[in-house]
Amino acid sequence: ARLSMFATVSDADDVNGSTLGLGLHEDFTGRSYNTGIGFSHTFGESNVLMGLFGANGTHGDGEVNSVDLINTDEDSGLVALTHLIDIEGVTLRYGVEGQLTKGQTTLFGLLGNDGDAIAGRAYLDAATEIAPDLNLQIGAYISHFEADAGDAKTRFDPRSHRFRPLSWKLRRPAAR
Repeated sequence: ARLSMFATVSDADDVNGSTLGLGLHEDFTGRSYNTGIGFSHTFGESNVLMGLFGANGTHGDGEVNSVDLINTDEDSGLVALTHLIDIEGVTLRYGVEGQLTKGQTTLFGLLGNDGDAIAGRAYLDAATEIAPDLNLQIGAYISHFEADAGDAKTRFDPRSHRFRPLSWKLRRPAAR
């Protein structure tokens, strides 16, 4: 089993500046973070489970000449789980992913954007080698996205691919 963790945090306090030499006084405070933990576990030679849990966010407040210009708050959480297994030369991959976002932005003290959203995906695909230079892959994804603004979309996306390396295409001798 393998476990990986990561975290990044940035913080900017009292960032002062001057805009285009116009003498406007800017004051901006911001912070952001990106954290997560990922894991994988191998159950056998060709049987692997992987997952990720993560969170990130951005928070900022800004004003120009003591007038409240922008305030932004956004936080997101992500979870993903996938399993890969080889059965008699066919590699199956299936899993789920999901993300929840909560956010709000105000401009000049007025609500500019309320950006809460949820998104998710489930997938299944299979791949196998038909010949040394020919692989076949088939699968399907179903995705869903929904936002506070009333947007809700669910999409089914079947997939199939055949990969033919360049060497396979060049087997025919060139005409002289």
